[in-house]
Amino acid sequence: MEMNHHLANDKGCLSRIRKDFLEQDDRCSYYSLFQYIEHDMKIKLSSWEKDSLEGRLDRLGFAFIEFNEFNEFCLEFGIDFGEEIIETDLEDMLDQKINVSYTDYKLSKADYLNDNPSILKSEKAALAKASQIWTTQKFKESQGQKVGKYVDPDFGPRRKTDVKGSALAMYKTGEVPRKGYPEPSKVEWVFAESLCDPGEVPQFVDDGVASSDCIQGNLGDCWFISAMSVLATRDELLIGGRRGMEYDEDMIVDKEIATILSAGVYPPIFHKYR
Repeated sequence: MEMNHHLANDKGCLSRIRKDFLEQDDRCSYYSLFQYIEHDMKIKLSSWEKDSLEGRLDRLGFAFIEFNEFNEFCLEFGIDFGEEIIETDLEDMLDQKINVSYTDYKLSKADYLNDNPSILKSEKAALAKASQIWTTQKFKESQGQKVGKYVDPDFGPRRKTDVKGSALAMYKTGEVPRKGYPEPSKVEWVFAESLCDPGEVPQFVDDGVASSDCIQGNLGDCWFISAMSVLATRDELLIGGRRGMEYDEDMIVDKEIATILSAGVYPPIFHKYR
């Protein structure tokens, strides 16, 4: 490979590349790397070669290249910067986190949005939280404890008189934005069953969804309703990809099928905890 030959024979180029990494906290942009390749090494890369190189050096799509990953890549071709490979670099740690099952996923403050343990940043973190709640509820039941419906201790009011909890769930700062918006003290929080006629069972999705199902109330959340209306034009994004898939009891669920089944804001696997 022309690039490997150049690096192996031009120690000055290696030094310049290493210096650039050090100045950017051991990271390098695509632009900087391709500048070295095209201007210092005088190598013209085609689009597919650039894409291939980016994919190899930035497997998780950080939009930058770690020196450790670049060093490992170079060593494969006999180009030695004289530095050891770090076995627990950022990409390896994130790769490990992505591949871990949600049942083994360890929640941390980094998973919380606005430091709220009930608002998670990823599907896996949400599934881990749901599993955690479900396991705790089932354990209480096995111990003979009376377990009612789960009430989120971190979102919404904890009791009817908890106006502050209601306010923070409705408005980011807890303050009513302006006149005309609902007062938290006048809002009643209820379970879905309370909104149904006697004998009816509430359902998250009944025979598909449509944009007309998204109705704005008195809250100023048109931005949210608009987004939901767009999602509702493709209900597989809400209920997951199981609908329409032929079922075969002998089918093998590979990674592709598993991805289809779990795709969506509320994937079928999440429904287990409803």
